Amino acid sequence: MVDQGVDTGAVLYQAQVAFAPEDTISTYQHVQAATALPLFARALEDAIAGRLRPRRVSLPSQLWFPPTLWAYLTTGLTRGVW
Repeated sequence: MVDQGVDTGAVLYQAQVAFAPEDTISTYQHVQAATALPLFARALEDAIAGRLRPRRVSLPSQLWFPPTLWAYLTTGLTRGVW
C-alpha cells in the first residue's frame, strides 16, 4: 500500500522468488514479474470483493536502486565474480 514513506506501506501479499542457477541479472526481473503476477491478480480480486487485509511491516524507510555500472563492475572485479 502507498503511504507517505518510502517502502513503508502495508503489505498485501508476498512470495519468495526462486531463481534457477542459469538465471542472470538479465532474467531476474522476468522471474520476479512471473512470481508477482498471480499475487497482483489476487490483490485485484480481493480488492473488488472487499477482502484486502493489509499487513503492517516495521522496517526502516529506505530507497533501493540497482547498482550503477561502475558499482557493478567494481564489485565484480574486486570480489572475483569474473
